Amino acid sequence: MEGLKFRALYKKTNKYADIDSIDFVNKIVVLKSYPLVRSFGLDKVDFDGVIIEQFTGLKDKNGKEIYEGDIVKLYSEHIGKIVYRIGSFFFEEESGRHTPLCLFNPIDSKVIGNIHENPELLDK
Repeated sequence: MEGLKFRALYKKTNKYADIDSIDFVNKIVVLKSYPLVRSFGLDKVDFDGVIIEQFTGLKDKNGKEIYEGDIVKLYSEHIGKIVYRIGSFFFEEESGRHTPLCLFNPIDSKVIGNIHENPELLDK
């Protein structure tokens, strides 16, 4: 399992960026990999301008990091999203069923999108 890591969805463009730091007191996120924002000197973004998602510490069968908000296909048949509830990450199916990620075998999973860029994937 890897360390604590986050990503941010920049709401203005609906694109993801890596986070350099989070200032919880002033409610500001410093983005480290978003050239458009940086080019205008706007690498500091207010909490209202981003959606922050946490890395689960797991990678799918292709080595892609699995984050909160990702849409994952499990065992080639179950599709659900990764959510954070009551201090843990869960695989949430459309039926509402929640499977704790501690019971999750990442070898049998594949990230196929995320809830912001590909919400239609949950309708299948």
